Amino acid sequence: MIRVCLSYVHQTKSPLKMQAWMNGRLALSRKSSRFELPIDMLLLETMTPLQYLNRYCVVTSRRQMLYDKIFNKHKNIYSGKLGFQDLQKALSDVLIQSIDDEKMKMVIQMLQIEEDVQVEKRLFYGISAFTERLLYPMFVRGNQNNNENQKERIECADFYALKWKFHGVNVNSSIKALLDVL
Repeated sequence: MIRVCLSYVHQTKSPLKMQAWMNGRLALSRKSSRFELPIDMLLLETMTPLQYLNRYCVVTSRRQMLYDKIFNKHKNIYSGKLGFQDLQKALSDVLIQSIDDEKMKMVIQMLQIEEDVQVEKRLFYGISAFTERLLYPMFVRGNQNNNENQKERIECADFYALKWKFHGVNVNSSIKALLDVL
């Protein structure tokens, strides 16, 4: 009986039905990811924005599942990575088509993403989480800034007195801009 049901489910799956869970707008949240700072702040002097996101972005398991589905949908079947065009399509899917060309360019410029980029899954998590965080104020109404949408306390503590933590460190300007957004 179970085999018959599973067989029927597998036969009736179509791409259109598989995407039904994404018909609404994504609920942006500051709690879906956490950004950290390295213990040795000198690392930020030579780090690129993509390296930072790859190392210091922690994504919740629930959001990872969403990012995973989208990454697997768009990745190159041979390399298992996302190229530049596929990355843009995947980010558009993450935000359920609510990111326009202007905002996409802003993300690409801030993160210094080159056209020959090859993005692995972990980096895609970081780029997606950063994009959500960047666009959060644009999509959330002012009265929704309640406790549910606040950053994790550990992140707030990490980023507290950021200017003081930068004292004596020649932080790369692109990293400084990225951290200011977070």
